[in-house]
Order: sequence, then structure tokens, then C-alpha cells
Amino acid sequence: MSIIRFIKKSAEYDKFKKNSHKLVSPAFVLLFFADETLKNNEIAVGLIASAKIGNSVVRHKVKRRIRNICISVLQESKVSGFSICIIARKPAYSLQYQKIKDSFINAINSMGK
Repeated sequence: MSIIRFIKKSAEYDKFKKNSHKLVSPAFVLLFFADETLKNNEIAVGLIASAKIGNSVVRHKVKRRIRNICISVLQESKVSGFSICIIARKPAYSLQYQKIKDSFINAINSMGK
């Protein structure tokens, strides 16, 4: 079981500009890199939903859905020691919850390879 820590500071988001790999799905873009500063079973997660997605109600709904998916999937996964940034895309609002979850699971599984 992994411990999930959410990123809140902009300095932590800046690390993704240099080191990250990218996986793209219809609902989100996943940036990730192996972070040596994390403990053994820890994962750092950041969520971004820009104004391109919609107004604040839409952005917060998308972030809640993706945050819920992250917590449920990452606690069960064996992936750890990574920093992950999820950038929401506009279709994330209209896609079904299960489709977003399936694409996130596929992204996490391909990330570990």
C-alpha cells in the first residue's frame, strides 16, 4: 500500500518541467518522474485544472473526480517513489467516471515499466 502526498507548492510543480515523462489520455495528461527525495512507499501527486476546462464549478468537479480516482488506484498499486502530476483536459468533465479510471489505471501500469 502506498502513502499518497499531494503537492501544494509551486516549487514542487517546477520539478516536472525538467525531469518528467509524459503519458496522454483523452481525460488528462500524466507527467511523472522517479523522485529520490520520497520515502520507500510514498507517492507525490499534483493536480492541475486550468481555466480552459471551464468555470470554477467545472474545474473543482473534475479535480474531485480525479483526486478520488488517484486515491483509490494508487493505494492499491505497487508503484511508489514517483512524483506524478495530472493535468486535466476538457473531456474529463463529460467522460464517464469508469472511463477516466480505466485510462488512469492503464497510465499507472505503463508508468511502472
